[in-house]
Amino acid sequence: MRRVCALLSMKRSNEGHYNYKAILALAVLLILVAPFSAAENTIPQGGTVFVGEEDLDITLTGATAGSSLAWYGTGGQVSHAPAAQVTVGDPSAFYVSPITFGGKTGPWFLLPENTVAFYLEEPSLGIRVVDYSSGFVVSPSATWIPKGTLQDSGSIRTSGSWRTGRELPARRCPSG
Repeated sequence: MRRVCALLSMKRSNEGHYNYKAILALAVLLILVAPFSAAENTIPQGGTVFVGEEDLDITLTGATAGSSLAWYGTGGQVSHAPAAQVTVGDPSAFYVSPITFGGKTGPWFLLPENTVAFYLEEPSLGIRVVDYSSGFVVSPSATWIPKGTLQDSGSIRTSGSWRTGRELPARRCPSG
C-alpha cells in the first residue's frame, strides 16, 4: 500500500529526482483504464438508463440532436399517441432528468421509426443490518441496536440497481 501511496504522491527520491518508473507505471495504468471509464456512459440501443443519470452518450441508440424520444406509458402501444415526448439536446451528453423522466419507466422509443432507444429504470438501494449470532435484524420498527452487533457477528448488506441495470449482489462486511 505504501508503494501505491508513494506512486500517487510522486514524491522525490532521496537524491531529489522523481521516480520515473512510477510515473511511467501510472501513465500506463491511466491509458488502460480510460477506455473502460469512458465506455461506461455509452448506452447501446436497447440499453438501460436510470433516472438522474447525466452525461450519457446515447448516440448508439440512433438519437441525434433534435431527435424525439417517446414513452407510451405502462402497457402503452406504439400505435397510440405517446404519453410523454422529449426532444434530445446533445445525445453525447444526455441528462435523464428526474423532472422529465421520473415515473416513466420502461421502453423509450426513437421517433419517427418507433424503435426502442433505451429502457428506463428507477435506481434503488437497500441496506440491511443483521446480527447473525442472535438473528437480530434492524428494521424500521427497531428502536435500538444491540452493542457489538457489527463488531462481533454482524454485517451490513446492500442491494440495489445501478449503472448496468443488474441487481447488486449482497455484500457482507468483514468482521473486526
